[in-house]
Order: sequence, then structure tokens, then C-alpha cells
Amino acid sequence: MSIIVKGMEMPQCCLQCAFFSGQGCKATRILFPDWMNVASRPQGCPIRPLPEKHGRLIDIEALNTAFTGLRFNDDGTLRHWDDRKNWCLHGSEVENLIADAPTIVEAEGE
Repeated sequence: MSIIVKGMEMPQCCLQCAFFSGQGCKATRILFPDWMNVASRPQGCPIRPLPEKHGRLIDIEALNTAFTGLRFNDDGTLRHWDDRKNWCLHGSEVENLIADAPTIVEAEGE
């Protein structure tokens, strides 16, 4: 499982990080040996930045399940819609599926 700390800037090194305890990383529970350079970000650091001014981040698996549910019957056969021989969605239907997808992280910025 992961967490997002809203408003936290990406630290350039362990010394700037809110998870640095002086002896190790509170996020990973890894103790730092004396020789480790905490003035840089160590390889394997679990902290990742989100893009600036990102849009709403959605659960793509839930969106895929919604698309699949429209396209296939419960037995796995392709669903046929009488008015659409080639099974295609209209733009507004796609927009509605995306709008209804569960939000993981709200949009930031403009």
C-alpha cells in the first residue's frame, strides 16, 4: 500500500526529507550505516514525485472493468447492440465512463 502526502515537496536528499530520523528512514524502516551519504537520495528511495499540475488520477483497472462489462456478456461472448454492428461507443459514453471512474488522487493546480 502507498500513501500520498499532499503539499510535501520532493526532497533532494535524506536530510531534507520528513521521513529522515537521523539514524535511518522512517518510511522504509531501513537504518543507515555510518558510511552512507544522506546528502543525496539513495538508490531505492520509495518517494516518487507526482507531475506538477496533474489532472485527476483514476483507477484505470476500474475503467477497464467498466469497458469490459459493456462489451462482453457474462459468459464471455461479445455483446451485440442492435444499433451498432461494429460495437462502438459514442464520445459522450466514453466521457461518462471516465467521469465515473474512481478517483485515486484529486487534480492539483490548474
